[in-house]
Amino acid sequence: MKVTLELQLTRQPQACAAPARLTLQAWAEQVFGEYAPRYSTLRKWVLEGLISPPPQKDGWIWLVEADAEYKGKF
Repeated sequence: MKVTLELQLTRQPQACAAPARLTLQAWAEQVFGEYAPRYSTLRKWVLEGLISPPPQKDGWIWLVEADAEYKGKF
C-alpha cells in the first residue's frame, strides 16, 4: 500500500501542448524565406483553401500552424 501511495504522489500531470501558431506573414517568411509573397497574396491563398491545415482568424490576425503547408502550384 505504501508503494502505491508513493507512485501516486510522484506522478505529475502532463500538460497538453497546443500546436505552435504563427501569424500569416511570419509563417510565409519561415516557409519561403526571402521569397515570401505579399500579404494580399497570402490572404488570397487562405480564402482559396491553398494552405493546409487552414489558418484561423483571431480578430484581425490570421494564425497558421507552424507545420502548415502550401498546397498550390509554383
